[in-house]
Amino acid sequence: MRAPANTRHPLLLWAWGQVRLDFTGFAVGALFFCLSLTPSLLPRDWLFAGLIGGLNAMIGYGIGVVIGKGFHRFVLHHRHWWPPPKRVLYWMKAAVIATAITSGLLVLVPAAGWQRQVSALMGIQGPSTVGYLRTMVVAIVGIMLINVPHPSRWERPSTSSSTAVTRLWFFS
Repeated sequence: MRAPANTRHPLLLWAWGQVRLDFTGFAVGALFFCLSLTPSLLPRDWLFAGLIGGLNAMIGYGIGVVIGKGFHRFVLHHRHWWPPPKRVLYWMKAAVIATAITSGLLVLVPAAGWQRQVSALMGIQGPSTVGYLRTMVVAIVGIMLINVPHPSRWERPSTSSSTAVTRLWFFS
């Protein structure tokens, strides 16, 4: 038996509101995360790489939301075939999430190697590949912490600061 909607825990309401992601933003955010792991002139440990990756993923998400909303408004708005059936849309969203997570994990392996090369040039010990996988965890936690709304706003789903700014700034 389900509890009435008004008796659900506020944190559960917030988490359910986060599920409604913009998937164009999610894909561009994943691309920005992967690009943040490319070699740099200074060696980065997994913690710093995770913080930079999370910040770049958030910037990419915002850019992707703007691109997606603009594309929907100016290209797909009056198309008779858009939106596709719910089943097709579900599988498209699942493919975007699976591709984004897989690409992020696959880029972490060469990124660890690149960081070891840069560290060797600098004469310091580089990160291990398994240890460098923590970068993705730090990036995800960083994104979640910045996107958490104030507890007074937990009653209304999807009221994170990024969602509110997007709604006010673009197509409100």
